Amino acid sequence: MQRLADPRIPLIPSFVRQKSDNSGIFTAVRRDKFREPRIFFMIVFISLGFREVVGQLFLAVFALATLVQIAVWVGIFGRFVRTAQATAAPPPPIAAPSVSILVCARNEAANLQRFLPTLLTQAYTGAFEVLVADDASEDDSLLVLNDLQQKYPHLRVVKILEKTFSGKKYALQQAIETAQFDLLLCTDADCWPAGPHWLTRMVETFLTRPETDIVLGYGPTLPRSGALGSWTAFETAYTALQYFAFAHSGRPYMGVGRNLLWKKSLFARTGGFSTHLHLASGDDDLLVNAAAHHANVGLCLSPDAFVFSAGKTTWAAWLRQKHRHLTASSLYQQDHKILLTAVGMSHCIHFGLGAILWIAGVGVPWLGLGYVLRLTAVWPVYWIGFQQLGIQRLRWWAPVLDGFMAVYYGAVAPVLLLGRRWEVVWRA
Repeated sequence: MQRLADPRIPLIPSFVRQKSDNSGIFTAVRRDKFREPRIFFMIVFISLGFREVVGQLFLAVFALATLVQIAVWVGIFGRFVRTAQATAAPPPPIAAPSVSILVCARNEAANLQRFLPTLLTQAYTGAFEVLVADDASEDDSLLVLNDLQQKYPHLRVVKILEKTFSGKKYALQQAIETAQFDLLLCTDADCWPAGPHWLTRMVETFLTRPETDIVLGYGPTLPRSGALGSWTAFETAYTALQYFAFAHSGRPYMGVGRNLLWKKSLFARTGGFSTHLHLASGDDDLLVNAAAHHANVGLCLSPDAFVFSAGKTTWAAWLRQKHRHLTASSLYQQDHKILLTAVGMSHCIHFGLGAILWIAGVGVPWLGLGYVLRLTAVWPVYWIGFQQLGIQRLRWWAPVLDGFMAVYYGAVAPVLLLGRRWEVVWRA
């Protein structure tokens, strides 16, 4: 005859019944423990609510990251592009101070032959010199420079006989010490200005306010087809948009050495390169990071003042370049590192965590709303900013490339910072 369960005894798990066959007392103890409210609710939470609680927690993190992104893009980036567009009127005529244009070159004979005349023939009403620091070149750079000196008497050359430091800081330091004038305009041997008014436009920005010590310029890459060309153009413009916007908001943290004007006196005031001479990079952004503040920085966005470069032709070369840049950023001021980390992490979390939650089916409508709200804040800034920076062709692709920027923040940058040391190769 089948034994019926006693309705007076509550159902308990089989493992409890099996262990209680030989001891009614033990069974009673186990039943009492399962009746304790604390353990009962713990079992319910783990079995039924853990996934929902964790999902809601991650959804809250996604929402916070999205709010940070919207605040940055509307309050900092958006404010910059709106103001820059409203104040883009041509400046009035000025009295032109004397300027030294500094170029460091190593094994750049072909580029010197091609691009140096664009610097030497600037239509500038004041006195200026072009000072080239030849960093122990092993090609025909000195022959090219000697030939150019015959035609352009305002070209001067500093010869570095032996290469002792990686990067170009030592050569640049020698050029700074040799420069005749206090106002220095830096660029690279493989770069060329948009036209003959580059020097004039940068100096005009410098003279806009008497307290200005530094002028940040823009250095776009030459437009090229293909994935690498589009990405490098986007990433360069994104970086410029970021450092221009933060400088505009009173938080300048970097500039680019191929288009940077500053007072010679800043070099001694900030200690020069003494604290980071061992790094191959940082001759530009670490100088700005140490010397710039909310009142002494000017921004030059005139298309006449753009300085172009060809950009990298392989992904490996681009990765080596980014590794050098990221290495220098580790020496930024602490508040700058916190600010940039918040921007990068929120960008990464918005896309990365959002994708994970979408795949898990958690809060899909809220994820969609967050993405649309951020896109509504971001795309107009890209649209206006890319117009100002001369890469209108990428405006329609901005939402897609913006997503890949999250991949860069979340995967590429950490690997470059924590992974193997890339070989440093410097030519310009």
